[in-house]
Amino acid sequence: MRYLIRYIFTCFLCLILSSYASVCFAEIYVEPSQTMVNQTVNINAGSYTYYQLQLPVGANFTAKFTVTQGGLDKKVDVLLLDSINFQQYASGNQYTFLKGTAGLIDGIGSYSVSIPFSGAWFLVVDNQRALLLPRTVSIYAYATGSAFSSNSIASKQSLERFYNWTQQQFTLPSFDVHMGHCGESNAFYSPTKNQIKLCNELVEEVTSKGLNGVVPFVLYHELGHAVLHLWDYPLSDNEDVADEFATVLTILSGQQNEAFVAANWWASGTEQKNKAEALYKIYTNDRHTISPQRARNIIGWLNNSDNLMRRWQKILVPKMQTQALRELDAKNDIWIDRQFIGTELSKREQLNTKDLASMENQKPIDQPTRDVSLSASQVDVQKALRIHNTHACGACHEVDKATIIASSYKDIAQRYRGVSGAASTLASSIKQGVKGQSYKLGMPPALMMSDDDIRIVANWILLQE
Repeated sequence: MRYLIRYIFTCFLCLILSSYASVCFAEIYVEPSQTMVNQTVNINAGSYTYYQLQLPVGANFTAKFTVTQGGLDKKVDVLLLDSINFQQYASGNQYTFLKGTAGLIDGIGSYSVSIPFSGAWFLVVDNQRALLLPRTVSIYAYATGSAFSSNSIASKQSLERFYNWTQQQFTLPSFDVHMGHCGESNAFYSPTKNQIKLCNELVEEVTSKGLNGVVPFVLYHELGHAVLHLWDYPLSDNEDVADEFATVLTILSGQQNEAFVAANWWASGTEQKNKAEALYKIYTNDRHTISPQRARNIIGWLNNSDNLMRRWQKILVPKMQTQALRELDAKNDIWIDRQFIGTELSKREQLNTKDLASMENQKPIDQPTRDVSLSASQVDVQKALRIHNTHACGACHEVDKATIIASSYKDIAQRYRGVSGAASTLASSIKQGVKGQSYKLGMPPALMMSDDDIRIVANWILLQE
């Protein structure tokens, strides 16, 4: 129920903020969080190490530990203490730990707890049970909650720019983009959720090494999975195809350097690491090509980019937005097939002309009701489409088929066919919003559309057959 309420609120808000309509019906979400500890330490036998953290009340605190080297075993004790109990612990006196945060870690362990009050907290890793040998421990700890919302603003803006660019370039349904902790350094696209997920662990790993260009390439890779799935093309789950698609997009967007950075990152692994990766892929059915080969593939595509782009434009041009096609046609790259682009643009112009001719043969527009001012002019189909796209009507509706959210335009046109005053009635529904009927979630009122714009869109919908 809370997701339904959030969806309806989002739709309503999007109509108010129509200048941001391109991202309104996609959920661009960045987890409000802060990484507190990301470090590997050696802890001598008979000693402990600690980290002082400032945590707000209600924050969800997660800590993960991996003991990579030890003596006869790989065991350490862990604790989370408030400042008073940490003083007791450090003095060798009796202390009380936060419930759920203390215990023996044998190789790998983790916990997640809610912080009961604000203040200084101490994350302790204790190797005092060891008599002779140190323990090497990797510690990763982070906190999530509304107190960290300001940390997510810049990341969300970056993801919104990424999403907007995809919508400006291609005609495709909306999809969600999430960023947050995943428990691993990764990114992935979920067809069932229609969501790209970018993991904080991956972003932190590459940015800590100064490899910021890896992140755009990874997003383009996951976008490859997403758009090929949404276009119902084969090989949408093929990792090499997604890498090739990502390389194409870096060229199309003028970000070839990011592709080189990503290739260098995958090529930088040691022989031992590459062998471990190969074994991991065998046992986990990981479908990615092993990292050194991925690097060679990407560099090979970049060095032979003209042939790469000639092949892919046959797939992309029919799916590109008209303005993006015109901008591509204006470039000077030798791989651009101007005849192919010209044919596609001409085809679209003919379809628009056909729509206009169809409109001229329609019956006169119904007289307006008092609350919706309709002009007597015929509908300009191109203008109707611009209004439609500006207000993100296509985020819920499709022309030919119903979605899980709303009826198709053809179904709506059929419902109103032969009804007296159809244009006025439909325009009134768009303006005032709809509850129930065939709309599964209802439709909020079009508060940011003018009466004339509503009239134009309503009459365009009624043309659909």
